[in-house]
Order: sequence, then structure tokens, then C-alpha cells
Amino acid sequence: MTDTTITLQPSGRSGTVTVTASADLFSVADVGRALAVRDLCDARAAATLYGTGAVWYANYANVFRLYRVLAGGTTAAYSSSGTTPDYDLNAPHETGWDVRDGSAVLKYLGEGKHAWGYGRITAVADATHATVVVEPKAPFVATGASLRWKLGAWNDDQGWPATCTFHEARLWFGGNRKQPQTLWGSSTDDFQGFAPYDPDGTVLDTHAITVSVEADQANTIRWMSSFQRGLAIGAASAEFTLEPLNSNSALSPINIRAKLQGDRGSQVSVAQQRSNGVVLFVQRGGRVVRQLEYDWSTDSMTSMDITQLSDHIAGARFVETAMQTSPSGFLWALRSDGVLACLTYDREQKVRAWTRHLISGTDAAVESVDVMPNPTGTADDIYLVVRRTVNGQVVRHIEFIAEPFRSEITDADDAVFTDASLTYSGTTAVSGVAGLDHLEGETVDVLADGSVRARQVVSGGKVAVSGPAAKTVTVGLPVTGRITTMPIEAAAAAGTAQGQAKRIARVTLRLLDSGPCIFGFGEHFDQLSLRTTDEAMDTAVPLFTGDQRVLWPKGWDRLGQMTIETSAPLPLTVLAIVSEVQTNG
Repeated sequence: MTDTTITLQPSGRSGTVTVTASADLFSVADVGRALAVRDLCDARAAATLYGTGAVWYANYANVFRLYRVLAGGTTAAYSSSGTTPDYDLNAPHETGWDVRDGSAVLKYLGEGKHAWGYGRITAVADATHATVVVEPKAPFVATGASLRWKLGAWNDDQGWPATCTFHEARLWFGGNRKQPQTLWGSSTDDFQGFAPYDPDGTVLDTHAITVSVEADQANTIRWMSSFQRGLAIGAASAEFTLEPLNSNSALSPINIRAKLQGDRGSQVSVAQQRSNGVVLFVQRGGRVVRQLEYDWSTDSMTSMDITQLSDHIAGARFVETAMQTSPSGFLWALRSDGVLACLTYDREQKVRAWTRHLISGTDAAVESVDVMPNPTGTADDIYLVVRRTVNGQVVRHIEFIAEPFRSEITDADDAVFTDASLTYSGTTAVSGVAGLDHLEGETVDVLADGSVRARQVVSGGKVAVSGPAAKTVTVGLPVTGRITTMPIEAAAAAGTAQGQAKRIARVTLRLLDSGPCIFGFGEHFDQLSLRTTDEAMDTAVPLFTGDQRVLWPKGWDRLGQMTIETSAPLPLTVLAIVSEVQTNG
């Protein structure tokens, strides 16, 4: 902001100074704000020692050029008037940004004799006096009263940007409390530079950009994401793109527009996620996830609802999301009740499937979720903050979900299909493991050398390993995995099986690297045993890959649904469910 009727006068050029206003201007709310004052610089002096940050102008043929001292030193002995220093004659084109004058290293700022100095307000004595700590690399250039000054857009009172991103070689900040619809873009290839023009007032395409997104209602910016077609912006009640007004030229301070693209709005405090060239964001209200992408047929952005077939999945609302991209695409979405949902997402193959991941333990709830590469860089791990009641106390654990089990990468001995688990692995076989204080009093599953052992209760941070001693033991809270199919549609005398009595006679389960499970529906379940007569009873049952054809335990009903479930600490991957169905009616 600048009020041209008020002057500001700093008491010094560097260090901590007092800035005096000619009329009431400052308030306590200004503490923390940046302050810039523009004034006439000193002329360059020959053979003079200058400190880092000093600014002066050189004059040749009545062309005034500004320089800032990047590294302090003594200028050369020639005069700046009448004798042309090489760097001054060629600036800024041939000598680059950094030039030398004697032992001083300079940065060319542009033509003119006036320059900005910067500081930050640290205290306000009264409405006309503020204490300012001057930026060492950009001190005030004079101590006179100046009408040219600016107060920063950000501080604790004005508010700080709600979001930031990179787009077209600029760093962008979006929306604070006092300017919720404003975006600030840095200078091109200068992420710390936000100068809107040269010292002489010239505006170049590379200068910083300040722009607001405007529609027929107020919009607080929630997120930004870079697209080839422009900078996508999610606001409280709409979606925009920031793009060049003239598409044949680059984005610049004079070639820019904020174009309204939709009116869905985004949920507060829930970040967007990028995946396969689109943006996934949570719509205002928190119960719908949308896929924002460019549509060539309409030359605009569209936002498809990807929770439409599972509109129950969000519960009350989503409060946090994280995107896993390796080895596959998964959007992890945390609900307000602490339940973790997951979207299996593959845009190319048009795969979208929602599931819930129920965390084990008493009063268990997930409080935060994030994704980061695993230590070897082969996949992403999902990190969770989990709250539980353990041994009568509310505790929080940081846990992670590793990449999906694959037998060609991980042995069954090392499979982890329990929550809050720890693994012992050594050269000596053991009959018990310790270090389980975080699960004191809990009933836990035990997987030893790939075989499921009897469940135990943790006491004194220890559990026994039933059966033979083992060299690899994983202990954790039991987890139940369950698949339930939709009601079957099949040919019938009435033309459809929906609503008709039906009976599933046999089912073929196509499994990959799987342990035991149960199958059925309602109260009717049978156990699928994978042990054969060739396998000794004191050895682990190998994981099974292939088809298992079973008689279905449920009789006639009108749904024809099937459930496959496992509570064993072993993998279960169902590739296909092939059913033989009889219908009546």
C-alpha cells in the first residue's frame, strides 16, 4: 500500500532504525510486516570502500544505471562521469548480472537513480514511529522523507499465504486472510524476487505478478496446481485457471487472466493431489472427490465426481488426503471419524475403486496420513499417526504401510499383515520375543517363519512363540480383510436375476500368493484350507497361486452375494471370483 500524502523517513540506512511517518500510519498489527522505501541513491565514487548491500548509480552520457554491491570492496580509481567503465557501457547485456568494479562485486539493477530499500517492522511505538530491522542485502538508500513506500501483504495480522506452488519458472503464493483472492508470482527464474518493475518503473515480462481471481462471489483460494494449460486454482466456491490472455505469448504481468472454469468449490484445509496429469480435490462439504482435467472437446477444465458410485465412503467428510504413485496409484483419504479410505486409481486403465482400511486396536483412529518414498526408493510408504487405547492409556504411534506384498520380492516369512507390528529377524531361532511394550495387554497375532502361530497376550512387553522356535517372528494386532461382492446379475426366465431367488452352487476362487481364508455369506461360512497331504504339519503352508473350486455354503436367497474373508497374518489376493448360479423365477 502507498498513501502519497504521507512520507516515511528512516533514521539510518542499515541495522535497526526508526522510521517516522508524517501522519498516523502504524499500528501494533503491523509488527512483522515488510516495509519498503524508495529514494534517490548516491552517485558512485571512485576509489571508495563500499559495504555489501550498498546501492549507487553510475552516469554515462546522461544514462543512469543502478548497481547493488553483492560483495563489499573498493571501487576502481576511474570517475563515473566522462570515463566509461566496461561494465557500465555494456550493462546489462554483455557482462551478465554480476560485474566487478575494483574489488567490489556488483549486481546491475536497471536504469535510474532511485531504488528500494527493505526492512521488517519489529515494534510500533505509536502511530507515527516504527522500529525496523533493515535487510542487510537491500538497505535503505537514503535517510530523507519519501513519498514512495510500501507495506508488505503478509504478517500475522494480514495473514500468510494459504498455499504455494511452482508454475512456469515462478514461485506462486495464493490467498491470505486480508486478500483471500490474490495470487503473488515471483519474477521468472528468481523465486525470491517479487519486484513488480525496474527501478525506473519499466515493467518487463519477467517481473513479478500480482493478480486476483474474481467471480460473482467471494472466493478464498484453497490450492494451486500447475497444468500445461495454465495454473489451476481451487477456491472456496469455484475453480479457475491462470493463463496468458494471448496464448501465443508467455505468462507475464501484462499478459494474464484468471478464467473461471467451474463452481464446485474446495474443502478448506484439504490439499489437492496430482496424478497422471489431473488433479484430485475434495469438493466443498468434504464428501465428494473430483477429478479436474482439461477437456479438449470443450477447451475447458472439467471436474468429474469420482465418488459417485461410492458416495458413502467419505462418512461425514474427508479432512486430509495423500497420493501414492509407486508402485501403483492410490489416493489415501482420511475421514473426520478417523477411518482411512483408499481409492485405487489408474486413469489410463479407467480403474477407480474405493475401500476402507480399518485400523486395529481399542478406540483406534487415524489422525494424519502422508506418503513418502521408502528408504530404497522402490516404492512409496504410507505414514500414519494412529491413536489407540492400550493398557488403559491413550497412546499415539507413527506407523507405516509398506508396498503391497509380492512373492518375487518378499518371502512369506517376512510378510507383514498386522497393525502396530514389530519383526524379529536373526540367525538364532527364538521361542519368544520382547520389545512389545507399545502393545502391553493386547491380543496379538504371531507369524513365525511364515507359519501362523497361536494368538498371544502381550505381558511385560513379551510374548511366547508357540510351536517350533523361529528365526523370523512378526507380532502385531490382528487385521481382518474382507471382500463382499455386489448382488449377482445373471440370465433368468424373467430376463433378470435381480430380485429373483437364486443359489450359488459352486465358486472358483482364482488366488495369487495367498494364505487361508473363509468364504460364504451372512452366517454361512466354510474354511478354505490350502495344506496338502504332501506337506509336513510342522512346516509353514506355502502361499497358494491358482484356482480353488469350492461348494458354496449358502442356500437360496435373493441377493447372491459372496464374501471372502481372512484374519490370518498372511496375504490374500483374489484375482477372480467365478460363480455357478441357479435362478428361480
